[in-house]
Amino acid sequence: MNFLFKKYLLFVLFYVPFYVSGQIGISNTAPNNNPTHLIQNILTGSGVAVSNISFTGNNQQIGYFANGTSIGMQEGIVMTSGYALGADLGGNPAAGNFPGVTCQNNPGTICNDLYLVANSVPPLIGQGFSVSDINDACILEFDFVPESDTLTFKYCFGSEEYLTWINSSYNDVFGFFISGPGINGPYSSPPGFPNGSQNIAIVPNSNPPLPITISSINPGINSQYYNSGNVTISYNGYTDVFTAMAIVQPCETYHIRLAIADGSDYYLDSGVFLEANSFSSPSVNISAFGTALGVDTLDIACNTTIDLESQLSGNYNILWNTGATTDVINVGAGIYYFSVSYGNGNSCVLFSDTVVVNEISTLNINVDDSTDASCNGGSDASIDITVTGGTPGYTYSWSNGSTSEDLSGIPAGSYSVVVSDATGCIEILNNIIVGEASGLTPTTLITSNYSGEHISC
Repeated sequence: MNFLFKKYLLFVLFYVPFYVSGQIGISNTAPNNNPTHLIQNILTGSGVAVSNISFTGNNQQIGYFANGTSIGMQEGIVMTSGYALGADLGGNPAAGNFPGVTCQNNPGTICNDLYLVANSVPPLIGQGFSVSDINDACILEFDFVPESDTLTFKYCFGSEEYLTWINSSYNDVFGFFISGPGINGPYSSPPGFPNGSQNIAIVPNSNPPLPITISSINPGINSQYYNSGNVTISYNGYTDVFTAMAIVQPCETYHIRLAIADGSDYYLDSGVFLEANSFSSPSVNISAFGTALGVDTLDIACNTTIDLESQLSGNYNILWNTGATTDVINVGAGIYYFSVSYGNGNSCVLFSDTVVVNEISTLNINVDDSTDASCNGGSDASIDITVTGGTPGYTYSWSNGSTSEDLSGIPAGSYSVVVSDATGCIEILNNIIVGEASGLTPTTLITSNYSGEHISC
């Protein structure tokens, strides 16, 4: 290969300016050059817990991108085999040169895995080229624990090697290598994960699985997934947005290595964009009447019940503090606890919460009328009430011992009433006050009735 010719291309690319609005924006300043920040706060979505984050490479190779509508993802993280800022329009993607990671002869390393992936492509597409070494590797890796049996995340690959260097030794390469319970693969894995790893960066529906490189997706092969470079990024071509997927075991620990590198030289870089919050494992949803429980408090009419229903899909188990294990339980007022775990004997609790069911009376007591006692010490006051709601067949219990609906012939004072309906629901009304007519006052004028009889009030 003529390196002088490639360097000439680099010179031209560097000095041709582009000034177009709407381009993808990339940030490589703190905290957007921090691997932990990029993984925990940008890439990770719901249903996964990540830990033990590490990075191999130069932190100028990673960053945060936004305004990525043109490539099919609004925002996320970018990993490159050069400078991350070079993927931005107007940058210099070919200028990234981070030599010293040439490791195809070191079995058991991630760079050797990339070397194996790059050289697995030619025979799968009927070509005879080979990649001599791996350079400028950029590797993000971490442990994660999924909540469900599936892991997914979205990504897009782009390269300055398009289209001049397809089917050549300059076959830039990337891979997503996952290891953990239930996974066996031909690639290396870290200590604690003894069964190797699998690469899940694969051309969709390819059989046998075909890794994604500039030589496996281009106008001549798998062209339906290829897009020519546009005015919003510096790469000459890029793929559609793909979804990486792996079948996993809930609540078990897995390890993933996201890696990209130059093939055979240090020039004309490539990058992979990973969508924000897409690294996820579908979580479990619990609901009542199909509505997700946010406050975890429900109100029901007295002496009635409610169905608490889980909207579980997949192989999950639910356990209520009542002992019930069904998706739907019918309950009255009370406090209920539940937990959700994966089926097939896996007791890991994926989700737990408390539901409080409150009993609310539907009875209403209204005082229609009341009359005061006609005189001090008199017993001719009355209270007239009306009860609505509940189930008719009301009973009454007054504070003076009466069981009638209304009171009459009572003295002045404070009264309360307890009303029960036919189902036993109750409502209490306190502090019903009746007074009495006032007696003589200093201004009262008394005159003779000329009969000689006593008069009183």
